[in-house]
Amino acid sequence: MGRQWLFATMALILLLVGCNQLTISLTPMPTDISLMETPVFTPTPISAPTTTSFPSQIPTERATVALSNIAGTPTPTPMFTDFELREWSSPSPDGEWIAQVIAAFPAVSGMGNYYTQLKVSKADGTLEWVVVDEWLEWGLGYTIPQPLQWSRDGRYLYFTNQPVPDGCAVFVNGADLHRVDLSNGGVRELVPSVGLWLSLSRDETMLAYVGYGDRGLVIRDLVTGAERETKLDPGQSYQAGNIIWSPDGTALILTLALQPCSTDWADSTSIIRVETTTLEQTTLIREDKRLFITVEWSVVDKVLLRDRGDDYWLMDATTGQVTKK
Repeated sequence: MGRQWLFATMALILLLVGCNQLTISLTPMPTDISLMETPVFTPTPISAPTTTSFPSQIPTERATVALSNIAGTPTPTPMFTDFELREWSSPSPDGEWIAQVIAAFPAVSGMGNYYTQLKVSKADGTLEWVVVDEWLEWGLGYTIPQPLQWSRDGRYLYFTNQPVPDGCAVFVNGADLHRVDLSNGGVRELVPSVGLWLSLSRDETMLAYVGYGDRGLVIRDLVTGAERETKLDPGQSYQAGNIIWSPDGTALILTLALQPCSTDWADSTSIIRVETTTLEQTTLIREDKRLFITVEWSVVDKVLLRDRGDDYWLMDATTGQVTKK
């Protein structure tokens, strides 16, 4: 009996020691969501049968999700196999931000979906907004998000969805206009798809564009939405684009490509000046075989042009006289 009691006592002691060694300490989950790690979005795999759009669209304004707001942890780029990957970037004038575009296309043209991404990041890596992140169906044409202009006060990035149409289009830089609030990543659509060439005024209050179909040059007030239009009639087939604003915003100069795609690019070009208040037109250069196109208007009386040989010229903004640069 004594021996049985001794064995029972020893077994009880060993059991208590073992339980003490196996004690588990549980740490409660944080109740403050700001303490939790931000989840990283993984785009839909390439084999997905349906189109995925992220973030979701809201008709007039949407919130953009910051996939990474921790320094040194940029948003990962999806891995692509048998895809052609294209990347380019646009820094803000103050050097504080970088807008980056990524586009990936299947190796076989027109087969499957293609992927586009537009993200805006702090140059020091502390903040990143993913503005566009989606798979789209690749048909006869496609669109790619493109930075259009940074605001002068550093608050916004304006961007557009640039079409790559299937057919002859000699002037294309966008179709619609959106504005990204760099303080919170919110995106607002300012103008729906209206044409193939857009130009935002330097004070960001007006948008000039060449409209679809038989519409001419349109100037839209971005505050009121009011539009004024002037027809362009060079007397032959044409496409218009490369709209540039004068430094003071009182005039526009644009290029007309005459008989576009009939030869290499166009048969000739004309350069037109339009007063923004009266919409009065002046032809500064008419049907020139050197194929001048408008490039920049940074000095009040001089406009930078480029010819078909990629040589640069200065044009008098009033008379149209040109001198080689």
